[in-house]
Amino acid sequence: LVLTNRSAESDVVKIIMNKAEVAYLQGDFETAVIWFSEVLEKDPTKVEADFNIGVSNMNQQKFVDASQSFGKVIQHDDNLFIQKAEWFQAGCLLAMNETDRARRQLINIANEEKHYYHDDAEKILKRMKH
Repeated sequence: LVLTNRSAESDVVKIIMNKAEVAYLQGDFETAVIWFSEVLEKDPTKVEADFNIGVSNMNQQKFVDASQSFGKVIQHDDNLFIQKAEWFQAGCLLAMNETDRARRQLINIANEEKHYYHDDAEKILKRMKH
């Protein structure tokens, strides 16, 4: 019985995640945030949902909310979305005029040679010095 419940629960999460992804792909970011949030209520370990909430909020220019979602992804520390979350969070911080925090984030990215956004972070940091 327990296994059946768990299976049903994960099916529900998959269905909601699918609805969230459809809304996201259609550019309905407000609805996507609602669905992704519901996914997290049922399964808080779904880091992908946190990441997509961040991107959805970013697309709505809700940079504080987006930055918080990206922060959760980064804190989780073991997922495929960390580098993108770090990069997008730096963008949110710049959009919020939190230049010092953005610079620190970009320095962290630039100092990590294997970071996907290493070169981009270095370019932005050079521009910020002017």
